[in-house]
Amino acid sequence: MKRLNTIAHCELNNRSNYSIQDNTRPLKHFKTIHNKKFGFSLDTMTDDEGTVWFVLDDVCYYLGLSTFKNTKDSLKEAHTCVVISDKVKGGKPVSLVSEIGVYHLALRSRKPSADRFYEWVFGEALSSIRKAAFNTLRAQINELIEELREAAKLLQACHKERFELYHDIDELISWKFGIDYVC
Repeated sequence: MKRLNTIAHCELNNRSNYSIQDNTRPLKHFKTIHNKKFGFSLDTMTDDEGTVWFVLDDVCYYLGLSTFKNTKDSLKEAHTCVVISDKVKGGKPVSLVSEIGVYHLALRSRKPSADRFYEWVFGEALSSIRKAAFNTLRAQINELIEELREAAKLLQACHKERFELYHDIDELISWKFGIDYVC
């Protein structure tokens, strides 16, 4: 497994005896979400596809699920991954769970804290994450639009210069050969 200085790749967990396949996902938008009312604090990340990933240890703790290994094994492989990042748990391997995986785990838990956690994650936390990702995307789109405007200005200037060069060529031909019009 690679050591990441920032949250850059998420290697999908391969539960077989084979080595981890080349199925990495770039992660970005690291965010810690806090709820002071209930005392929840979650580290989250999103990948390029917009999938939100939660730290599995935190989710299990707040849902009152004690057997971490059984919990992880109960999830489909596509809904868990392992990442090593300095931003989470001091650079140690961390298991992550997707939004769908959190739904699955929250519905399994019968603890009273699970209801509050479920309402908070799906009522407040995810909308906050999506809003932050949307704002980042909007800024990137605005930056691309500005770059396209600059490219259009350059193209227009090149077109004008080309027209002037053709005009100069016509004048030179006319002067050199005494021709009034060149096709």
